[in-house]
This record gives sequence, structure tokens and C-alpha cells, in this order.
Amino acid sequence: MYYITGLIMVAGAVIYFLFARNAESLQDMLHQEKQKSVGHQSAWRLGITWMMGFVQIPLTWTLFSVGGFLPAYAYHLGYHTSQVGTLMFVWGVAGFVAAFVGAFIGDAMSAKHSSHSGIFRSRLKIMTAANILMGLGALLVLLLGHASFGLLMFAVIVNAFMMMLPPNYWATPGTIFPLALIGAGAFGMGLISNSTSAIGLVSSALVPNIGWDGVFIIMAVLAVIGVILNIFTARMRLLSEDTAAPPLSQSTER
Repeated sequence: MYYITGLIMVAGAVIYFLFARNAESLQDMLHQEKQKSVGHQSAWRLGITWMMGFVQIPLTWTLFSVGGFLPAYAYHLGYHTSQVGTLMFVWGVAGFVAAFVGAFIGDAMSAKHSSHSGIFRSRLKIMTAANILMGLGALLVLLLGHASFGLLMFAVIVNAFMMMLPPNYWATPGTIFPLALIGAGAFGMGLISNSTSAIGLVSSALVPNIGWDGVFIIMAVLAVIGVILNIFTARMRLLSEDTAAPPLSQSTER
């Protein structure tokens, strides 16, 4: 399955590089902006880079933990191997669907705005909803998972809708950074937010000490922290508002 997934990712990269092109007007504007900004700006000096890096940490912590913990927790509850396999399959498919749903809603909401801040805050609303569903799903897994396999499946699907966050998160660099710093800013966001990729090891060490209840409660608390971070981030001034470049209003994945 890893080989199949890897081949699909490589094929996607090839298709992207064959067909994705900047418009000539944007290319010229980008060249001009970079010439103006050389030696004067750094994405690491911008508070929004750090704040946006922190914004996705609650999701990455939960995502990298729950993907590995669900099978162990399901076995802990007494479910059979076939049920655990079905559970993980549904969780993966639900997350896949959630990403498309989140992207679609985020695009629709951001299309109603013409300013950088308006577009950015529209994306943050979807990200906040994703955080809420992430925490709610974790609590439901804890509270309902033992009652029946159907309820556990429902809780897992709710949790998987945290995947509405990534497509909206990665659509934000074009609206929060000046044109010349979009690439560097996106790199900084990713470097900070994905620093939790090893969190599964940390969380595994927590299970014997605080139990499964503690692990899922931590996930719920992280969701609350994610919502709070979104609220604070929505109030930040965007440096991109000070530039003459038009907002890149739609998803960067296009």
C-alpha cells in the first residue's frame, strides 16, 4: 500500500510540473517584487510566519498520533482484526473526502471577498470548524467507542473531518505574505507545523502513564488551543495588505 501511495504521489508531481504554470503577468510581478525585496525582508522576521506555523500544530499532533493509536485503542476495546481494518479504512476515506469538502467550502467562502484579510479569515473559519470536529471526534471516540463498533465508526468519521484544515491552511500563503515572500513563508509555516511529526513517539510514552483517557483528552485540549490560535491569528495585520499585488484569492493547489 505504501508503494501504491508513493507511485500515485510521484504521478501527481509529474502531472503538476507538466501543466502548472504562472500567468505571465504574475511571473513579471513576482520578478519585480523579488528585485525590490532582496536583502530587505525575511519570512522568519514576520510574526505571521511563526503564528501560522503554530496554528497547524494541534492538527499535526493529533493526526500523527491518532493514525497510529486507533488500531491499538480498538484492540484495547476488544474489537476484532477485521473490524480494526475496516475502521482504519473508513478513517482514511473520510479524511480524503473531508479534504475535498474543506477545499470546496473554503473556495466558496473566500470567493466572496476581494481583500487579503477577508480571504484569509474565510479560510480561518473553515480551519476553526476543522479543529472543533477534531476535538469532538476525539472525545466521542473516548466516550462512545466502547459502546458499539458503529458508534466508534461514527466518532472516527467526525474526527477525520479535521482534514478540512490542510487545504485551507496551504491556500493561505498567497494572501498573508508579500508576493516575493510567499515561497519562503510557506516553507517556514511547514517547517514549524510539521515539527510534530515525531509526536507519535512522545504520545506512545504517555499511554502507560496517563492511559487512553489522558491521550484523547490531550487531543481535545489541542483542538481548543487550535481554535484560540485561529482567533488570535485572525486579528493580526497582514503585510500583504501593504503591497500592490492583487490577492491570490483561490487555492494555491490550483
